[in-house]
Amino acid sequence: MLRTEISRKDLDNVLGKLDTLSKDMRKNVEYTINKHALRIESDAKSRVVVDTGRLRSSIKTEKLGELGRTVYTNVEYAPYVEFGTKSKVNTTIMGEDYSEVAIQFKKSNGGLGGVRPRPYLFPAFETERPRIIKALKDLVKNGGRL
Repeated sequence: MLRTEISRKDLDNVLGKLDTLSKDMRKNVEYTINKHALRIESDAKSRVVVDTGRLRSSIKTEKLGELGRTVYTNVEYAPYVEFGTKSKVNTTIMGEDYSEVAIQFKKSNGGLGGVRPRPYLFPAFETERPRIIKALKDLVKNGGRL
């Protein structure tokens, strides 16, 4: 299973203040996080290579608690498409190091010399990440009003 979560450490600074927020502000934060998670899902679907359409249709957004969202796919070959296999594995996506996740695929199957990576989920996340952070900071700055 391949997942990217909006509740990454970059958001902890903003989200850490939520205990002191009003009910309306929490609702607006939840709305904002959900909106950006759905954008990541949509972007990942537009980026993913399509053969049968199974991988693209498997990309989903799931609610985790009040404010958490996960954008994921449960298709077993999804990480091989994202990171590649064998000698062609790429652990860096858009300047971010994903070696903790990707390094395991260097020993995987996938053609004689490996399958080249065709990232879709993590680039969608990395593209949206600065927008999420800005939106949440603006929300806090505006007293929780959208």
